Amino acid sequence: MSEPIKTVSTDGIFAGAAHEWSMRFALAGPWRMVSWASHTRVVGTCAVCGQGIANVVHVATKDGRNETIGFDCATTLWGNQANKAELAKLKAAQSDHARELRAARKLKADLAKAKRTGKCAALLMSEPLASRYKAQPHPHTYWAEKGRTMFDYLGFCLGNGAVGALQRIERDAA
Repeated sequence: MSEPIKTVSTDGIFAGAAHEWSMRFALAGPWRMVSWASHTRVVGTCAVCGQGIANVVHVATKDGRNETIGFDCATTLWGNQANKAELAKLKAAQSDHARELRAARKLKADLAKAKRTGKCAALLMSEPLASRYKAQPHPHTYWAEKGRTMFDYLGFCLGNGAVGALQRIERDAA
C-alpha cells in the first residue's frame, strides 16, 4: 500500500496531503458536485478508492467527464483543494439529508407510539380491565386518599405517553 504524499500543485487545484489515488483523481479535475444520494445498502464503487459505497456523490468536470465517488473520498478531495465551496455544498446537503432522516424516524416512532397508545386506551376502556382497575386504589397514597383509582392513574399515564402504563395494560390484557 502506498503512503500518503504531500504536494502543492502550481495551478492551485490541489494542495495538502493525500493518497496518490486521491491526488491523481483531483488533478484530473477541477471537480464539481452534480448530486448526491444516501442508500441503505452498497450501490456502486468509488472511482477514487474502489470501495463499495452507499453514500454516493456524482461529480463532473468542465469538459463533461462524470464519475461516482464515495462521500469520504469527496470530503477528502474537496478538503484538500484550494476552493472549499464544493465541500461546503456537500456538507450542507448531507446535513439537510440527516435532518430529514431524523424527522422521518421520529414521525415513524410517533406513529407507532400513537398506535400502541390507542390500542392500550381501547384495552383500558374494555369491561374486564376497566372494572378491575376501578376497584384498585391509586398507586400514590395522596391520590388514593382523594378517591382516585388505578383506572384514573393509567388514564393519566396514557395521556402523557408513559411506557410503564402501556406495558402494564398490555400485560394485564394478555
